[in-house]
Amino acid sequence: MKTFTLITALKEGMKLDDGLTAGAGYRAPAYSTFKNCAGQNIGDPTHTVTNDEGSPGWKTLRTGTWNSVNTYFMELEQRVGLCDTVKTAKSLGIRRADGKKLREFETFTLGINETDPVTVAAAYAAIAARGTYCAPMAITHITDRDGSTTRYRPKCREALEPAIADATAEVLSGVFTEGTMRGSGGIGRPAAGKTGTTDGYASAWFAGFTPDLAGAVSLGDPRGSQQYKLTGVTIGGRYYGSVQGASVPGPIWRETMIQALRKVRPTPFTPILTSRFEGCTTGCPPKKPEKDEDEEATGATPTPTTSLSPTPHPHHRTVRTGRRGQNSSCPVTWVTVKTWRVAAQIVSRAWTGTSSVE
Repeated sequence: MKTFTLITALKEGMKLDDGLTAGAGYRAPAYSTFKNCAGQNIGDPTHTVTNDEGSPGWKTLRTGTWNSVNTYFMELEQRVGLCDTVKTAKSLGIRRADGKKLREFETFTLGINETDPVTVAAAYAAIAARGTYCAPMAITHITDRDGSTTRYRPKCREALEPAIADATAEVLSGVFTEGTMRGSGGIGRPAAGKTGTTDGYASAWFAGFTPDLAGAVSLGDPRGSQQYKLTGVTIGGRYYGSVQGASVPGPIWRETMIQALRKVRPTPFTPILTSRFEGCTTGCPPKKPEKDEDEEATGATPTPTTSLSPTPHPHHRTVRTGRRGQNSSCPVTWVTVKTWRVAAQIVSRAWTGTSSVE
């Protein structure tokens, strides 16, 4: 759910180089720090959130997202508001796979709600389509025995301002070059995405998109992701001490997208509005201290200080998206859901089902 916190920050006026200081651990300062959409205090000063990926320090919207830093996103969600983040996720079709209401707790941004890959892929497809969300469709037309064809149109609406979607794609594209997926490489065309590793390695995800196709990979144990975590597991004959979004789901997404798009001409993302999103406002990086005269004379370098304050068959769903170009007023016109099953054996059990997603 970190992507929806990022989108909320952009909607509320933050720029791409605005940032926050993230510690090694995060605790809500008070019960009133986070409020759900009913206005109830749901902060938990007794719980410490830690980092499964990334490291603490000063992080911007870009670097915090690229490195998927849990404590950064807790700070960011505290700043933009839990309820606004929940509303952003709902506007992009996010819902629980079991049909229950989304759980609105302070760790919402870290992925506490069990969702399915189709739902997540559709949300990312809306970013690819410059803000136009279309509900997933399994059937686009039916031809009867007499040859008569009935076609079904998707239900589409604008969920995001196009400029916000473009800025989100700009940040998420850096995940392949500067972030958690840099070790896996890109797919030979413009692409954007986000790894997800839930607290304690309960599940691992990768969701991403090009301007033409979006997909999501979910990995988790259907026996119960909290009880059977992704630690000390063997997948496809390879042992993993812990599974993160970039270690298994990311490569599955990459290889599938390469094959799915091999006959599709690459399409670029729409450039962002630099005057609106580049730079920083009130969250600019701290200035480096100037050297004093003794340091200038001796060439000595001050000792840096750091302040740290006390988280088969995997399902892979892709959603093909339309794209609203600069010279077209047409929104997404159709969505097709496709399914790939990827052979992966985990402790001699085939895994299916749903899991939480960041």
